[in-house]
Amino acid sequence: MSNERLVAVNVGRRELLVLAEDWGLPQENHLRYSTLFLAQLVQGAASRTLHVHCIFDVLRSIASGQRQPNTKEDGQFQNPPLAALWKAHFVQPSFIACNIRQHWNGEKGTRRLDRVVQRVSNEHIGEFVEGGLGNHIAHEFIVGAYEARARSRALTGEWIIYNKCTQDIDVLSFASHSESDDEIHARLSEFCGPNLDDIEW
Repeated sequence: MSNERLVAVNVGRRELLVLAEDWGLPQENHLRYSTLFLAQLVQGAASRTLHVHCIFDVLRSIASGQRQPNTKEDGQFQNPPLAALWKAHFVQPSFIACNIRQHWNGEKGTRRLDRVVQRVSNEHIGEFVEGGLGNHIAHEFIVGAYEARARSRALTGEWIIYNKCTQDIDVLSFASHSESDDEIHARLSEFCGPNLDDIEW
């Protein structure tokens, strides 16, 4: 057990921005970051729950308008209270297990597994499970599943919420699939104002 003690410190927007910039926060002219987003980023990096370089790759994709290679396209929320805002998926190593589980879930996953086991078994006729057959099945079950999701651009993770203004892209907050639109809206309203007009840039 470590003898380290956690110490709470108050930091302002300038300190948050300096920390994030030291880590390589993209500085494209048309990207603007809310203080809420910066605070979430710094807290997530400090607690090692966010992988900043994965997030920075997504921010560069948002800024350039280029689609990320392995995830769903950025999507616009269709219903109030988040209508007109956008979400971009970000994927990091901690989401690998979730993506593998989703690949094998449900009826589709069962059919996929049947096909993989049949194919691999045919390639290893007469072998014992603890030999090449077992290794091949394990590889297909883990690596094959992740690669298949990546090829079909189905990797999932959590979201970065942003707003496309006339020339600027306002990066507002992180959000989770487990949050309702109302919960996300409540956080944005609390920290960015009800009409997103009190954002501190």
